[in-house]
Amino acid sequence: MKTFSQYLRHRASTEGTTNWISDVDGRAATYAEIDSRATLVASALAANGFVAGSRILINAGNSIEFIGVILGVLRAGCVAVPVNAALAGAMLSHVCRDADSNILFADAQSAARFKDIAAEVPAVSRIITIDTDGEGFETLEDFLKSGSDHSFEEPHIAMSDVAAILYTSGTTGPSKGVMLPHEHLYQSAIHYVQQLRLTNEDSIYCTLPMFHLNGLTLQLFASLIVGCPFTFRRHFSASSWLGDVQRSKATVTNMLGSMTEFLFAQPETAADAENNLRNIVAAPIPQSLRERFEKRYGLRLVELYGMTEITSPFYMPVDGSGPAGSCGRLLEDSFEVAIVDFDTDLPVPVGSVGELVVRPRNPFGFMAGYFRRPEATVAAWRNLWFHTGDVMRADENGFYYFVDRVKDCVRRRGENISTYEVEQVLLQIEGVNEVAVIGVPSPFTEGEQEIMAVMVASESFDPQGAFDYFVKQLPRFAVPRIFELVDSLPKTGTGKVQKAELRKRGITQACNFWPEVSQRTAR
Repeated sequence: MKTFSQYLRHRASTEGTTNWISDVDGRAATYAEIDSRATLVASALAANGFVAGSRILINAGNSIEFIGVILGVLRAGCVAVPVNAALAGAMLSHVCRDADSNILFADAQSAARFKDIAAEVPAVSRIITIDTDGEGFETLEDFLKSGSDHSFEEPHIAMSDVAAILYTSGTTGPSKGVMLPHEHLYQSAIHYVQQLRLTNEDSIYCTLPMFHLNGLTLQLFASLIVGCPFTFRRHFSASSWLGDVQRSKATVTNMLGSMTEFLFAQPETAADAENNLRNIVAAPIPQSLRERFEKRYGLRLVELYGMTEITSPFYMPVDGSGPAGSCGRLLEDSFEVAIVDFDTDLPVPVGSVGELVVRPRNPFGFMAGYFRRPEATVAAWRNLWFHTGDVMRADENGFYYFVDRVKDCVRRRGENISTYEVEQVLLQIEGVNEVAVIGVPSPFTEGEQEIMAVMVASESFDPQGAFDYFVKQLPRFAVPRIFELVDSLPKTGTGKVQKAELRKRGITQACNFWPEVSQRTAR
């Protein structure tokens, strides 16, 4: 096993003139160019007093400059702290304060946002802009000059050393920093390589942000391991996606579940299947869409399950042989899992729902803990298992199924209801573009919960027709009685719906009730 700095050095020495990184606008960089830039960044960090273990904030979107900086930080033995480039205000200042670093590498957009919170984060005394002339900040090129006379020697880096701190999305409270060893990053990437059967003949297309684990390890670092081309776009664009895929000759790409829906909503063309893609890795995949999507684009969708703290313990077979709705089988060489009772932590029978708990077989293959939050670390690791907070079930053939988040699961009329499964039914209704299902205190029965659907819908949405449809698809105890139409759903910087905000707001005057559908459709 190697660190990714060592992988980069190897690629630069054996195929240095080969283009590795390309953006959709035509910029490209070879292995040797990225390797050289990483060394310059590492040398400048060392010359400025940063040592192995120093935390380095990186607040930028996808770019060639971002890749050079983060690999340079890792080469220096420092700890990369990539920050969501969409954060602003209180959420951005929280991460910057919590990381406790005095240096920030930022692109132009992020540097502008940081100006608004600079007074709240006085410890960050040095801002390095990586893609502009500085606009009052120090430029990356000037920073690199400070290390030009420094004799840099790469420090010894153990796979157990913390390589990065990634912040969780914070759907229920302030985001926590997840400390990830080099081994953790390697495990995440190598599992992807193995399960997707990647080789140097492949080509990866990335639209997911590289400040998160999916874009960084499953895509960028996986391409470095096998030595295949890597093409990226700063942001996902449904209208540009097919053209990007065709021009880059991509064979593999990743999506979040909702992205498949946005893409499928694009006007269908005869050229949709004229691409080199064999697999799209996505989670979750709307089951009502799977077959039609695969046929239209001539590929197979592959589902997995993972989270920042634990990487991805489940993958569906790449040949599509797994059952519909499953997130895959366990990678038994790397993980142990159990599905346990919510209260007792005792295993539940096969087929029953419970909380998924996980632990690694390989040392340092998991997070090293939450940064400066020992109580949260201990709570997550109670009874020597990492508690995911996700409700799952397994079948007799060893396939696992995501049911819901523990905190989102609704208890109604003695039944545990998966809001995720109700959402999948509602998304099949014409005019429903996005939906979040929550439990709210019942206005009808004291001590009970009711199911409420908060929806972003188009003009074609028919409330009565929707009710007529889903009462046939859902058990009575899972039928929503309340709905609200909104312009948008509250989301985190990673695009996850903040259901805690919706639950806090509860039933409003804009809500309607099924089956006696009100004529009010206030947005």
